[in-house]
Amino acid sequence: MNNRTLPWLLEKSADRYRDNILMWEKNDQAFQGLTYKQMRERIHQFAAGLLSLGIKKGDRLALIAEGRTDWVTAELGILYTGAINVPISVKMEELSELKFRLAHSGTRMVVVSNAQLDKVQKIKKDLPELEKIILLDEAAGYDKDQITLQNLLDKGKLYLDAHPGELDAIWQSIQENDLANICYTSGTTADPKG
Repeated sequence: MNNRTLPWLLEKSADRYRDNILMWEKNDQAFQGLTYKQMRERIHQFAAGLLSLGIKKGDRLALIAEGRTDWVTAELGILYTGAINVPISVKMEELSELKFRLAHSGTRMVVVSNAQLDKVQKIKKDLPELEKIILLDEAAGYDKDQITLQNLLDKGKLYLDAHPGELDAIWQSIQENDLANICYTSGTTADPKG
């Protein structure tokens, strides 16, 4: 029997319900849906984009964004590489707490929405292990350590073409007991525990 991991569950559902809508999101006053097939393709591209940036099994990536389709894409894309998601609440305003979580978890990259980007920008100089910031939204300009979601997806498409079967081998090698997520406590009595 295959390992029942989150990537495995998505693959089985996408095979079975490929043309059914998986995600609805309201854009420009109307809801738009993505099917299981479309989401799987997008998640594969995201994961392959991460692989092209050197992400490997066990690496940590933080995710700081409001709930939406791209949040799901990012989390599952992280998990498909065997990396570990470190979700951070958008309500976290104390920069020292954010810095602690990113440093303590050993986060290599942060996936962030524009609404949360300023928080990361203010502390990134204090985080030597932080290599890259993946922007879910378009911005007026970009720093050299930033990459847009669309750029990452484009890199992923190229990576999938150049390395056929590699992503499948990676997500299929993930075991049920592999670490998927580091979630931090509130830390009201001491430093947060991951």
